[in-house]
Amino acid sequence: MTRTKYDVDHASFSLQASRAAMRDIYPRFFRHGTIVDTINAATSHDSNIRYLDLNLAIDRIVNVVGPASPIPMSFYFQERFRKPEWRWCGDVTITTYNRESGERSELYKLAAEYMVYGYYDGTTDRFVEAFVFWTTRLKRRVNTGKLEYTQSVNKKGQEFATIPISRLRKEGILLFQLTRDA
Repeated sequence: MTRTKYDVDHASFSLQASRAAMRDIYPRFFRHGTIVDTINAATSHDSNIRYLDLNLAIDRIVNVVGPASPIPMSFYFQERFRKPEWRWCGDVTITTYNRESGERSELYKLAAEYMVYGYYDGTTDRFVEAFVFWTTRLKRRVNTGKLEYTQSVNKKGQEFATIPISRLRKEGILLFQLTRDA
């Protein structure tokens, strides 16, 4: 199986942004619960956990105790972080197909319940804007043709879908938004 070429700089940016999301986004999203544990599937040494990342597009598992649930409940997330200069686009991008491997990508293998999507500034260690949206509803709308998207190809040869954030909001897919002044 061919994978997209590993980019150390991008991986470092994503790891830094993921840590910031644990500090700034997840506690706000789970404001009525207590996060007791998280697992980063992308950096785990456990092959079963790595499987989730590589095959089901699950980047993070967040275990939360809630007001009605004294036993931690697990929630599964895909994480996507972009630099602030892309914020003007007002969209989210999700890979759909890897031309190099001939295999489907995130949108078609996505088993995470939610996606954390944010514009992260690594120099200030903060999000300019971030969202959490419901991936199950997004996939259902795409599958039924009710959520249109633009298809493009990035410089790595991956096809990706571009969906306006305003459309996610209108369709009831957007669950949480964090906005700060740039």
